[in-house]
Amino acid sequence: MKPEISVIIPCYNAEKYLSQCIDSVLGQGFKSFEILAINDGSTDSTESILKSYEEMYTCFRTMTIENCGLGFVRNLGITQARGDYILFLDADDTIEPVCLELAYERIKEDRSDFVFFDWKYYYEESQSIRYLSNDLCNRSQLLQGKECLELLSLETYFTVNKLYSRRFLVSHDIQFGVGYLYEDIPFWVKSVISAERISIIQSPLYTIRVNKYSITKTKYQTDVHAKGFIAAVSDAVRIAQREKLSETSDLLTSLSMKFALYYQLRVPGRLKGSFARDYLEAIAPLTQKSLLQDNAFMRRCAKIRLLNPQRAILFILVCRARRLSVAAKRAIRRVLQLDFSGYKGGFFGGMVWLMRCRLEAKKAQSFAREKTVVFLGFDFQYSGNSKYLFDDLRLKGFTNLYFVTDDERVPKQFRLQPQSKELLRAVFRARIIIAESWVPSFITKHPDCVWIQLWHGTPIKRLLFDSPETEITQNYPRHKQSRYANILKWDYFLLDSRGASRYFETGFLMPQSKMLPWGYPRVHYLNANMYNHELRNALRKMLGACGEQKIILYLPTWRDYNYKVSAEQCNLQYLLNVEELQKCLGDAYFVVSKGHDFQDDILERSTSSMDLQDLLLGADIIVSDYSSVVFDALTIDKPVYLYVNDFEQYEESRGVYPDMWGLFKQRVFEKEGDLAKAIIRSEVQALGLDDHTGEYCNSRESNQMLINLLRDKLEQRG
Repeated sequence: MKPEISVIIPCYNAEKYLSQCIDSVLGQGFKSFEILAINDGSTDSTESILKSYEEMYTCFRTMTIENCGLGFVRNLGITQARGDYILFLDADDTIEPVCLELAYERIKEDRSDFVFFDWKYYYEESQSIRYLSNDLCNRSQLLQGKECLELLSLETYFTVNKLYSRRFLVSHDIQFGVGYLYEDIPFWVKSVISAERISIIQSPLYTIRVNKYSITKTKYQTDVHAKGFIAAVSDAVRIAQREKLSETSDLLTSLSMKFALYYQLRVPGRLKGSFARDYLEAIAPLTQKSLLQDNAFMRRCAKIRLLNPQRAILFILVCRARRLSVAAKRAIRRVLQLDFSGYKGGFFGGMVWLMRCRLEAKKAQSFAREKTVVFLGFDFQYSGNSKYLFDDLRLKGFTNLYFVTDDERVPKQFRLQPQSKELLRAVFRARIIIAESWVPSFITKHPDCVWIQLWHGTPIKRLLFDSPETEITQNYPRHKQSRYANILKWDYFLLDSRGASRYFETGFLMPQSKMLPWGYPRVHYLNANMYNHELRNALRKMLGACGEQKIILYLPTWRDYNYKVSAEQCNLQYLLNVEELQKCLGDAYFVVSKGHDFQDDILERSTSSMDLQDLLLGADIIVSDYSSVVFDALTIDKPVYLYVNDFEQYEESRGVYPDMWGLFKQRVFEKEGDLAKAIIRSEVQALGLDDHTGEYCNSRESNQMLINLLRDKLEQRG
């Protein structure tokens, strides 16, 4: 059967990493692909490795040619590919298991010429991953027409982190340069100029191995880098002229930044002068005065006619000054974006706190891990999964426990105040850290410390890399990078449903091997007390219900479009009018509500002082919107309704998973009157647990499974 995607892997003396590269493709969830591996005259065991894969897998094809260079091999791959779409993969790189699936879905859905997805570096010496990309275009989901030219401004660009339409490449005769290094520059320029629609996936699906032995990291004392770059730039300029590119300032800026970098690092001193002169000559056709009116940087560069090495140094200083200013601005922005509002002393106090954290972390390196468990609840609250697991551990006799909170319900000997010296000592020396959301950035991870992420729900709304998160990324450009750095530190991730694993795999790039499908401790509490009538009556009394009144609990979630918006400017029109609903329902019902912290101040009939799980037990009917709390309610057979009047705005801002949303579509209401009528008539279809995300976990066993894991990790030698 004809494959949808051809993965082209050029191979030259790639024996060290080749199997990892190929296995990353074979491990894809999307299966309609072929691997075309082209052996470019390797002298090591590359050819035998390729033949062994070809014998084992029908989707694997290999070719062997004389050494012709990377550009020639990739061009050959385009002509030999059988798939409708092409992905180029270097033999020492890898892709995420969901890469082909997500890229294929987008290129088909958008009918785009190619899909651009993000990348990250893997450093072998430290065995660490860094997600650094922060390009402005990655805040869009789709570029059309002239918007595509925004990609020419990228400081860092690759041809590998894309899925191309083969028809697009062939029809526009888009090819790599041949016979020189940096062969991807003309290919990239021609692709961007020719494209009409480019899809953007804001997820680092491609991993670039930082290989110190690769050709781009070696031969710095030869002329190979200087000649290759000049040849590539010359071809790119000819393409821009031939395609009549009218706006060249972004392209010139991007090429000049590359020139500055290579001049400094990859060209020997004896060649710097000629390298600078050759570069100016190569870009001369694009530096007409009329094209430089809107680019001060390029105007400065154009004024400098380099006739000798001294002028070349001046040119480099101009280039590097811009790079340094950009770097300085980013550094300042990162500091200013840190939220120190919750720290004593505001911004200054927050900076002092970070310094203390670094000192304590460094001091803790010389200590063995203590047999302690530190809990970091959601926003340092004593609630949710953290609370119920902590309580169960205490009942089981665990004593070396700490909970970071100022909630006095936690006994003093177990309580750690946020922003305290005791907190720093505990988190930097603990054997296990248990979190229920993002771990604060000041907590660095020791190799001998185990991090367990309980999380806070099966998602209806899209997660991190599955969502544009428009408002958040505009206010905090490094949002996704910082979140992914957090995710990489998690050793285990708790699930409430095996079916939900696919959302965390695509949204967090979470490996299946780290997932624990054991159910939530908070749901274990609900199941254990589902028929506890004494507790339920006590809770109803606390809520203020009279006689046989049915209690309706309203639980709205927050909105991304209110991120970093002042309380006075927050858009709260999405909230249900609790009093209006009560009026429509009459005295047979009693409506109460509980929202996020910032909502409780404005929500009518708020019950913020009570734990959410107790509210679920005491209520008869649950009304929410996009919150995962609805699944908790379903486990104890509570009817669920959704009040949503901002779906289009929410979809643009964050979005929902279509299959999840489809399950609740028949129980969504936009007006209080319609919602009240449905509740009175009990117009809600039964929704079993098997319907929402596949097999639901047995939460009755979850706590014991976690306890066994904790015991094992505490007994391991640190």
